[in-house]
Amino acid sequence: MIGSFDVASVTSVGSVAPAQRFSLTPNPASTELLISSDVKILSVEAVDVSGRIVAQLQSLSSGNGAYRYSVRELSQGLYMIRIKTTDAIVSEKLLIAR
Repeated sequence: MIGSFDVASVTSVGSVAPAQRFSLTPNPASTELLISSDVKILSVEAVDVSGRIVAQLQSLSSGNGAYRYSVRELSQGLYMIRIKTTDAIVSEKLLIAR
């Protein structure tokens, strides 16, 4: 035995929000990206591999839980797409290929 420790009893567990689901298509993308979501999307950012926000993606259209974005301004490569909703921030990988 390396060491000992005491464990305090747990009296309750707070509620956990259900996981939000997002779908990015096509992936890889070349000119447009469609994000399907079961919650309202407030903003979408493209983050490069060094962690810099390189673009705020503007929605071209939305409806029925689907949001369409132009990715023409992004150079070819790998990005994290940061999706902000009222309850969470979720990141998904996106490859831009031309």
